[in-house]
Amino acid sequence: MIQVRHVNTINGMNDTHDFILHIQTSVDIDKKKIYYSAANSPDYRTSFTGSALPFHNEEQAFDKSENTGFIIIDDNKTGILKINYPNAYYKDLGNTYVKPNVKIWFYIESKKQEFTVKLSDGIQVRSLTNPYQRKNCEFYNTLWSLPVRSQESILRDSSFPEKDTYIENFWGLRPPK
Repeated sequence: MIQVRHVNTINGMNDTHDFILHIQTSVDIDKKKIYYSAANSPDYRTSFTGSALPFHNEEQAFDKSENTGFIIIDDNKTGILKINYPNAYYKDLGNTYVKPNVKIWFYIESKKQEFTVKLSDGIQVRSLTNPYQRKNCEFYNTLWSLPVRSQESILRDSSFPEKDTYIENFWGLRPPK
């Protein structure tokens, strides 16, 4: 019915948008309009620890968002959507982390069709909650379960990932002491 492929164009040529989504439909859409909504961009502050934190709820994330509007589909049933990088946010009182995405909807014969496109995993090591891996006091008792390695391999294993991905286990293979 609809096909979306996005191209990451951060630092693109003369373009202030971070994501360009190429949308192609196979059906006729009412008024040839596709509506979209995404969270506001992260706020980069002067301190590292306070910048680019996710929004604490959906209302704060979408308040006066610059990533809201519609695009007109041309006669070839294609359209281009340009948005700024949306930030992540939480739902369910901070229990559910929602990765950066864009919500797209349109109408076919006055019936609303809606879906969500995930854009990234979020900005790494930016969270408003503690990681869920710490379930008991034995969390730090992993010294003897780790393999014997050189200092270089320990440092490489505990470094940030090169791509901007959300880290499931922040500590990785780093010794706790």
